[in-house]
Amino acid sequence: MITTLPQVHVPVSSSVVTPVLAWWHAPSPVRVNSPAEVARVEQVPLTELLDPVNRFTVTHRVGYRGVGFEASGLFVWGFTAALIDRLAVLGGLERPWDPHVTRPLPDRVSAGRAPMMLDQSPEREDR
Repeated sequence: MITTLPQVHVPVSSSVVTPVLAWWHAPSPVRVNSPAEVARVEQVPLTELLDPVNRFTVTHRVGYRGVGFEASGLFVWGFTAALIDRLAVLGGLERPWDPHVTRPLPDRVSAGRAPMMLDQSPEREDR
């Protein structure tokens, strides 16, 4: 473990999440610790996630707008995408991308899930 980040309140689930930043010396298996909270764990190269071609603004029919990524066949949005975005910005790893490119949240992704309504709009002042 490198560090823990400040806790984040996720309104849609009334949960408080403590993000943990970690690094492995060598690749090792990862697994789901709590199936009630996490469907699966994926390892995706950071270079692929942060490639500007794979970044966009996600839109949801209820008005949610936030950063999104599509990599390794995954559509990453909401809390996970916001966390990846913040880490990229804070770590100096963000590459210029076009926040005006939008993609709607696919029905297959949003089924049964409400969006996280934190302000993750691409027009943030710290961009």
